Amino acid sequence: MKILIATSYSFYPRIEPIKKSLEELDFEVLLPSGYGEETPVYRTRELSEEEFVRVKQALFRRDDEHVKSSDALFVLNYDKPNAPNYIGGAVFLEMFRAYQQGKPIYLYNPIPKCNFSDEIRGLAPKVLNQDLAKIKHAMD
Repeated sequence: MKILIATSYSFYPRIEPIKKSLEELDFEVLLPSGYGEETPVYRTRELSEEEFVRVKQALFRRDDEHVKSSDALFVLNYDKPNAPNYIGGAVFLEMFRAYQQGKPIYLYNPIPKCNFSDEIRGLAPKVLNQDLAKIKHAMD
């Protein structure tokens, strides 16, 4: 089974141990667009508006291909300052893509309290409460 990790750029340093744990559960892990790359989107202040749009749109297209080629989406939603269990706009878009394709969505932590919490709830993600074994049981 292929599982795609989706998360905010600020959480990329926390991906590797999760990836290893998922692999130990016999998942093939797909990583987020831009992970491990020196992507210009990290330097948004240095880009012209035209270049920024081009880079973001390329990442959106890669995200779409990743969702299509996966069996499930796993969202790492950690705390940010003043934003517990943070899910940003790009990750929400990936969640919606997975929902449209009938793929299960898993959240590492509970649904955040934010201005689109109801929309996240409507996608019916399964909350793992940091227990990765629940993914394996749900997909067996």
